[in-house]
Amino acid sequence: MAILEFERAIQLNPEGIIAFKSYAWIGDVYAQRGQFDKAIQAYNKAINGEIVNKGEVYQKLGRIYVQRREFDKAIEMYKESIEREINNKELVYQSLGHCYFIKNELDKAISMYQKALKLDPDVIEPHAYLGHAYLKKGMKDKAIEEYKIYLKYGKDDEQIKTIKALILKLNQEKSNS
Repeated sequence: MAILEFERAIQLNPEGIIAFKSYAWIGDVYAQRGQFDKAIQAYNKAINGEIVNKGEVYQKLGRIYVQRREFDKAIEMYKESIEREINNKELVYQSLGHCYFIKNELDKAISMYQKALKLDPDVIEPHAYLGHAYLKKGMKDKAIEEYKIYLKYGKDDEQIKTIKALILKLNQEKSNS
């Protein structure tokens, strides 16, 4: 139903700003339904026109490519998003960090998480992600340092439980060596 309304708006003025916003909204509907190919088509049409915030559309495309496990394409979209005017850039940097982490490009992941923290020092999640990246690099002391910051302010009970177990394990390994 919603898609039909947006398509009518596009028909009324195919080159107007409402049409391009409608493509973005259609993309949102398709993305929520898990119809990613259709969402990508709609978002690309939105980007090709005069839309107010292309950065958000690129960010949404990045999320779709992550769900499809197309991390190189997701990275490309997130970088495009950062180049545009966008709110919550720190979240885009976190998303880039995740992509690089999954690709085992740990230095890039760490850099992205640090950029997220630089933009918003009050956001706490990057500390956990930094800890994971440092741990994967074998930098256990730095991992513990980041994990402790997360534990001090973090709110995700499951993440807190996991991090406490990791710190305990890392401290036991230190004691045994």
